[in-house]
Amino acid sequence: MKGAAYQSLRNKVRQFEPSTLLKCIAHVSALRIKDPHGLTRLLAKHLTNPHVGLPDFVLAELAKMTLDVETRPYYRRDKIPTYRDLAYLQQLYFDVDAEQNFEDMDDVEQFFFRLSSLQFPSQDGVWQLVPRTLLIHKRPVASRTTKAGTFDTDLRFRQMMGLSLDEYTFLGVSLFALAVAARDGLLHLDHLLSIPLPQYERTKVEAFLHVTSTDFDQFRTECKAKCHPQPGLEIYDYNPLVARPVVRLSGGQYVLPIPRLLIERVTSGVFYDLAATHGNEFLTYLGHSYQRYVGMLFEGIEDIQVLPEMEYGSKKQRRLSPDWVIVHRDDAIVVECKTKRLRLGSRLPHMKDELRADLEKGVATAVTQLSTAVADIRNGAVYPQISSARLFPLVVTLDESYFFNTNTVRSLVSEQLAMAGTSAIDYQVAGTREIEYLSAFQNGARMLDIVSKKYGDPSAHQNDLATLIRDMGGYQKHPLLEKTYKEFLAEMRLGTTLR
Repeated sequence: MKGAAYQSLRNKVRQFEPSTLLKCIAHVSALRIKDPHGLTRLLAKHLTNPHVGLPDFVLAELAKMTLDVETRPYYRRDKIPTYRDLAYLQQLYFDVDAEQNFEDMDDVEQFFFRLSSLQFPSQDGVWQLVPRTLLIHKRPVASRTTKAGTFDTDLRFRQMMGLSLDEYTFLGVSLFALAVAARDGLLHLDHLLSIPLPQYERTKVEAFLHVTSTDFDQFRTECKAKCHPQPGLEIYDYNPLVARPVVRLSGGQYVLPIPRLLIERVTSGVFYDLAATHGNEFLTYLGHSYQRYVGMLFEGIEDIQVLPEMEYGSKKQRRLSPDWVIVHRDDAIVVECKTKRLRLGSRLPHMKDELRADLEKGVATAVTQLSTAVADIRNGAVYPQISSARLFPLVVTLDESYFFNTNTVRSLVSEQLAMAGTSAIDYQVAGTREIEYLSAFQNGARMLDIVSKKYGDPSAHQNDLATLIRDMGGYQKHPLLEKTYKEFLAEMRLGTTLR
């Protein structure tokens, strides 16, 4: 019966003393960051394949269960967990997915689509997430449609959170570093408060914890309001730790069960804070700011020409060109940026309605724009200097683009293009991280070699761009991100844990 495996896992979790289990989870998650080889050796005694033992997405679900189970007189909840216990809990976790039945290939692709959204986000490095967030929101960006003319993210964020965006990110990374360094799974805030920096003033630390922490009662309230698990798919449901990753224990101590979640909260999570408060005004600003960020990644590459967005056409039929065109000799990458993010429901079964709606506002809209742009470039209406170049239409998404190039997504996009009467084109979708890696080569010839293979090689066409970059040159750090991150770290006094 679907849901039985999840209930079995839940019953096992509630045997353990909650605070101790949370600290144990925090210790394992931090050890993976600080000493992954040491963790592998530690788990080798209890797991068949210790290299994939106790990943963060498993630990996050165990932490959610620990916080969500109410303490009742007939729940003893006094067992002290060991590494062997955690290994057994992991096996019960994977039993939940084993309940899935696949009737056709579409079911398989939807399964991997769900799986990628759960497991893959943790692949971004701290050195990527922090500078990316700061660079996207670094300065006000003029908007053609925002009534106020500009949207000052830092000012709006301070009004909303009581902290500037820099302070918020700074404190998040600081607590992450404390959690990774701790041996007992606790956040030792006394160490932070002893450092004579204005960012570590007690009032600012308290303001930060006010918006990022939870306790057992508050967590259960959030679960009742926002969690709607489907039988057999409970592990894909919303986890309130995403919004409030710091946990306040009954004794007043704080624990960070999954340090990685705090980094995501103070970087990519900023999107949800500002979107929830400022709605379309922020989303309009973000579109322009993200477009600018993508352009910044390609600045300074000597053997390419970067053509910015421009208006063209007659006075009665003015159009906007693609956001960016990256030209190298007789090749050009035609770029359209989109910040529309997929909702949780888009990643679950019976997801096609929500996924179709999200794609219509994101990828499908971008492909429609690219189809028009390619035709206009070909007939010389815009960028006549590249009318005979090889064109590679590319949608760049703020959301990670896992499985966006697969048949599941392409078929939905094709349906929407056909309904709109738009000519089909060969396109690819790449996420922010992939564009950062591609532009990190700082060499137009290498970039176009990878892109042309992505379009021309049938074996690579439906894969993600990151895989091809890895195989054709390896991942490199982008100079702009590295410089911004080093400047950020120079302000901190917590050692070199994060390097």
